[in-house]
Amino acid sequence: MKRLLASIFAFFAGGGQAQIEGAGPQFAHVISTALADAEVKKGNLVKVHLFPLELGGHDVPPNVTYIPIGMEDMWKKIIGTIEQFGADGLIDKLRVEPEYNGDSVVPCRIKFIGTHSTEKRGFEPTLEMWRCA
Repeated sequence: MKRLLASIFAFFAGGGQAQIEGAGPQFAHVISTALADAEVKKGNLVKVHLFPLELGGHDVPPNVTYIPIGMEDMWKKIIGTIEQFGADGLIDKLRVEPEYNGDSVVPCRIKFIGTHSTEKRGFEPTLEMWRCA
């Protein structure tokens, strides 16, 4: 919760940017969806949608990704904050930028870029799952 509050504070006080980091295991060896799905079954990864369904994303393969177990609470908090900022009219556009190491299908970082079409404001939380190269 403290990290989420820090993210929201950073949005209002420092140009709309915040970063939430994870220190979990790296998943560079997960280079296919079959391997990722196996890690989901083992309880190491969680399947999520890059552009969340609750924000208008679609359940199609290019929108599916994986995050390490333990990061899903922060994921949900970021999505909830974005959803609330949209409902409050603070942002009206969202871009999601995953970053990967090598051939891994598990992003090391996911950046959400929420902006407003007519106002100079935004919200840019970054979820760091593991160290990006």
